[in-house]
Amino acid sequence: MATVKCQNPHCDYFQKPVPDGKFCPFCGEPIGITQPNIETDLQPNLKPKPQPFVSPPTVVEPSPKPKNDRAFLSLVHDSGKKFSIYEKNSSKKFYVGRKGGTKVPQPQIDLTDIPHFERVSRPHAHIIWGDRVNSYIFVDEESTNGSILNGQSLEPFQPYPLNHGDILELGREHKVMFTIELNA
Repeated sequence: MATVKCQNPHCDYFQKPVPDGKFCPFCGEPIGITQPNIETDLQPNLKPKPQPFVSPPTVVEPSPKPKNDRAFLSLVHDSGKKFSIYEKNSSKKFYVGRKGGTKVPQPQIDLTDIPHFERVSRPHAHIIWGDRVNSYIFVDEESTNGSILNGQSLEPFQPYPLNHGDILELGREHKVMFTIELNA
């Protein structure tokens, strides 16, 4: 059975079922026959289907590393010799250069055993952990032959962050070159 509803939006029975007839008995509006509403007219007791519960995706944030947990830094020379540092004291400077002579400080990373070590100053540079950049930092100590990082000449006494895979050259002419390795 089709439901007959008033179509006058100003009528109190707008879109409500009215008795059969050609006109709404309340407002006089001609009444049209609408299609049966399957959800309400034919199956009035049906409830909407329950939707499965979908939990929101869980976002797992990586826990920050403890402040004293630093990466290992290795300077890997072209000859295969590796010089590694790991220090939890963020204020300690690791001097890089060649030992000998009277200049201080004497380097902790002594390069006198590598080919062309004479191109490296005593001390040549220092490396320190930078908390603000969360990386090791390289600083040239105004060395005689300079330093180059990834093909760019470095200014003396300016900090440069070191990243895994960087190429560090001490001196000129590509004689003393290192690849930077950072291991968490």
